Amino acid sequence: MERIRRRCGYTNGFDVEADGSKGGLSLAWKKGIQVTIISSSRNHIDSLIKEKQDNKERRFMCFYGNLFPNERCNTWNLLRQLIRIRSHPWIVCGDFNEILYSFKKRGGAPREEKRMEAFHNVLEECQLMDVGFSGLWFTGERGSLPETNIRERLDRGVANAEWTTFRFEAWWLLESTFEKLVMDSWKSLSGPLTDKLEGLKQRIIQWAFQIKKDRKGVKQNLYKQLNRLLEEDRNDENLAEIIDTKIDLNLEIDKDEEHVNDKEGMATIAKNYFQDLFTSRGISNTELILDGVERCITEAINVQLTAEYTVEEICTALKAMGPTKAPGDDGFPAIFFQKCWHIVGKVCIDKAQSAFVSGRLIIDNVLVAYEIMHTLKNKRVGKKKGHMALKLDMSKVYDRVEWEFLRIMMERMGFAQSWGGKEVFIKLVLQAIPTYSMMCFLLSRTLCEEMGSLIARHWWQKGHCRKGIHWYDVDRILRIPLAREEHADMIVWCGEHSGKFIVRSAYKLLQTQTSTTSSTYMQNTTKPFYKQFWELQIPKKIKILVWKVSWNYIPTMANLYQIRVAPNDKCPRCRLCIESLWHIFVECLVSVELWKNLNFNLISQSEPLDFIEWLTWIFSKCREPQRQMLVCGIWVLWMDRNKNLHEGKSYTEKDAANYVRHYLGEIDGLNERKLKNIQENDKWKALAKSTVKINFDAFFDGKNHKSASAIVTRNSNGEIKISKSYLHTMVDTAFDAEAIACYEAVLTGIEMGFTDIIVEGDSKTIINKCMTQSVDKSQVSAYIRNIHREKGKFQAITFHFVPRSAD
Repeated sequence: MERIRRRCGYTNGFDVEADGSKGGLSLAWKKGIQVTIISSSRNHIDSLIKEKQDNKERRFMCFYGNLFPNERCNTWNLLRQLIRIRSHPWIVCGDFNEILYSFKKRGGAPREEKRMEAFHNVLEECQLMDVGFSGLWFTGERGSLPETNIRERLDRGVANAEWTTFRFEAWWLLESTFEKLVMDSWKSLSGPLTDKLEGLKQRIIQWAFQIKKDRKGVKQNLYKQLNRLLEEDRNDENLAEIIDTKIDLNLEIDKDEEHVNDKEGMATIAKNYFQDLFTSRGISNTELILDGVERCITEAINVQLTAEYTVEEICTALKAMGPTKAPGDDGFPAIFFQKCWHIVGKVCIDKAQSAFVSGRLIIDNVLVAYEIMHTLKNKRVGKKKGHMALKLDMSKVYDRVEWEFLRIMMERMGFAQSWGGKEVFIKLVLQAIPTYSMMCFLLSRTLCEEMGSLIARHWWQKGHCRKGIHWYDVDRILRIPLAREEHADMIVWCGEHSGKFIVRSAYKLLQTQTSTTSSTYMQNTTKPFYKQFWELQIPKKIKILVWKVSWNYIPTMANLYQIRVAPNDKCPRCRLCIESLWHIFVECLVSVELWKNLNFNLISQSEPLDFIEWLTWIFSKCREPQRQMLVCGIWVLWMDRNKNLHEGKSYTEKDAANYVRHYLGEIDGLNERKLKNIQENDKWKALAKSTVKINFDAFFDGKNHKSASAIVTRNSNGEIKISKSYLHTMVDTAFDAEAIACYEAVLTGIEMGFTDIIVEGDSKTIINKCMTQSVDKSQVSAYIRNIHREKGKFQAITFHFVPRSAD
């Protein structure tokens, strides 16, 4: 054996002589490893090993299981005795002459369950786990012919928890006893953070081993119960118990995990991953993506980014991490700290504030990278064996960004080629060199002076085509209203008074788009029509119908035939012409007679390109009563057309005209009564003796961004007690001016010592915001917050909306 050892490069060894042609063990080790033999027998060699660079002792045992099944229990008892001698990281390797599962044998008679169960039991009692393998699946083979060939996996390595590499299992967190285990262990452990984590790992491993052992016992009992039930006579009760037992058994089986190591598959995955990672796919049309990009990075944001990390920020970042991403050197992934942060968090922050890896700073990466590249560059020996540097676990956002897209994005944000690109390069790249590399290396004085000169020249350059710093509009910043009390930031939509994005917001955005010349022309020409149309004093049902007509959104025969719903496109009344909008409302004989009886003489006989053009032209030539007559006539014509199509009935020309006149008369009567009611409501009403009414109004000068607030205070008899006016500067919109005036009215009530007031104004939006208790998110939210803050200083305060005529 000594000659064989030396031929293989092993200078040291220990042998157990064979008994004739049976048995025999040999342990060999190279120079530089200290090995102490503890005990030996014909079935084992037990030793302690220690490497020079590591003072930690580990226990290594060579083992040989008895060849005869009836004597194998003696070797299992030997293993049980050896485990009690001392506690070390322990691995047992060798030929056990036994398999753990029936599928690890191919050919021959099936292995007895009792023999495999005995092997299972001894490994569990000794708390030894299979460490896996590489190479051939079967380690023992006999029989040269196919029908007599038997292959088995008899050789293996098993180790205790201290030997195996710690790997955190996510299923541990699902166990009800896990958190209590961590809490009790953390309180009882002492020493540095690394020692406490190491101790916690050992206790978790022992706990997990016991959990698995208990699960195995449960599964064995379920198997026995299932076999017993299958042997009994079948009946409803028996079938129900079999089903329940199988469900419980499947649940227990699902809790176990199998791990398969496929080196070729893993190599293919790694190759494809990095090949995909560093391959550019180019960029498509970015106009739609970057159309709304504006300059958004401010100095205030940079101040926040460079501030010291707080405990809350660390907790937020921890919760945002992938729970089962690659763990650190301590073996614990993010999910452990996420679930147990209330137990271990304070110690982790106190002991590892600079970096979460013990004994390491972030800037160490610079040193490591330089050292690796220096070694590779200066390698001069070893022609057959080379080295390579591989970037692992660093798939960050910048690996996935196309640099051309980033350049276009920077331009949209305001970084022009002659200014922005240089600014970003100077500040974000060159100034990053002192932040990291200069903490490790000394840059030359010339390089530092050149960088400083480059920054100074660019920031303060002036002259033709030479732009320095673009200072932001200070007045615009000063016009931003601020509440008197601090509150949390919120996301608001500036395009709506409510601060919320709604369907109308999207419609407004679409209206502002000027993608084509024709769409711009349509918006400019139809805008006056729609403004006059929606201001008409007619019922909404008529407005909605005419709006649909203006966009050709009604089911005419021409439209139905185009989408293959109607068999033809002819008019159902005259059955001669195509039923288009022009035919229904202008050209058809029924329409001609209606407009003649209404004395509406502005109907043109030449068909325009678009019906909306005709409506726009008519509205531009008419006054409001004629506009009302036109839209009501369109409504009656469409109603008469549907009545004729579906019921076979129709108005005569005179009846249709009389219906329009009668309907308009009713609308005028309703409007007169409504105006009369408003005028009655506008009259002064007596108040309670202790109540004071404060009216406010605002004037806004948009050119100079100034506003004026007018305040009038009346007592219960309507007598004016106080009238005031205020001037305000740095006011952004008329909406802000109304909110400021309302706030001044509330402050006036406080200054005068009133306890019961009614605040009235003609801005319905501001009044509604003052009455609601929900958090306001509009551009005037600062003023509304101030108003709600001051409401508590009154015994009673109400807000009323009144029309401008009564204010």
